[in-house]
Amino acid sequence: MIKLTAGVITNKRLPANTNFDRHPDECPFCHKGVQPFLFGGFLHNNLCKLWLFYACPRADCERHFIGEYSQAIASDGVIYHFEKTLLGNYGKMDFSEDINKLSPDFSRIYNQARQVRISRTD
Repeated sequence: MIKLTAGVITNKRLPANTNFDRHPDECPFCHKGVQPFLFGGFLHNNLCKLWLFYACPRADCERHFIGEYSQAIASDGVIYHFEKTLLGNYGKMDFSEDINKLSPDFSRIYNQARQVRISRTD
């Protein structure tokens, strides 16, 4: 469990300590494993959501993204569980020449469906 102090969060409604389970471990832009820089966040009480604002630490990327967390009640209080990253690109899946010859539209349709699945919101 990670404790986030109010000094890092920009929303004044946030409790002094906000607990969340983990940071994202992959940048949604460069798709590399990272330990992102955390530089702020926002707690939406009505939606029971926490959004944390991150930056990729890799010098060849340094893009910003958002981690979305959902509230859960634990024995020792409220904790926010990491769900997904928002923003980024979804990386195109490439298929063999045989598949592309068999169905020229398959790759395009598959990648569109993959992007929707990854970026879906509740």
